[in-house]
Amino acid sequence: MFPNPFDDRPTQIKAKITITYALLVLANIAAWIWALIAFANRPVLLGIAFLAYMFGLRHAFDADHIAAIDNVVRKLMQDGKSPYSVGLFFSLGHCTIVILASVAIAVAAVAMQNKLEAFHNIGGVIGTTLSALFLLVIGVVGLRARPARREDPRRRP
Repeated sequence: MFPNPFDDRPTQIKAKITITYALLVLANIAAWIWALIAFANRPVLLGIAFLAYMFGLRHAFDADHIAAIDNVVRKLMQDGKSPYSVGLFFSLGHCTIVILASVAIAVAAVAMQNKLEAFHNIGGVIGTTLSALFLLVIGVVGLRARPARREDPRRRP
C-alpha cells in the first residue's frame, strides 16, 4: 500500500520521507524549468530569480522560522507523532502568504497608478521645498557659527 506522506503517524517513516523529498526535488526542478522558459530572453530576470531563490534559502534559516518549527516539532513528539513534514508545511504556508501579499501589492499598485498623479506632483514640490529649506538653514547656521578656538600647543596651563 502506498503511504500517505501527509499522515503524522510514525508508520512507514522512511517511505514518507522519501516521498516528501521527491516532491520537493520535483517542485524545485519544475520551478526552474518554468523560470528558464519564462526568462529565456531576459538573462537579467533569470539572475534576479536565482538571487531571490538563494535569499529564500537563506531566509529559511532565520531564527523565528527555526523557533516556530522547533516548537511544533517538540509538541508533535510529545504527542507521540512523527514531525518529519513540519518544515514542508511551514514553508508551503509561508510561501502562500508571500505570494498572496505580492499579488495584493501588485494589484494595488496597478489600481492606484493613475489615481495618485496629483499626489506625486504635490509630494515632489513639498519634498524639494523642504530639502532646499533644510540646506538653507544649514548654510545660515554654518555662516553664523564661530570657528572653534585652537589651542596653542606650545602654551601650557
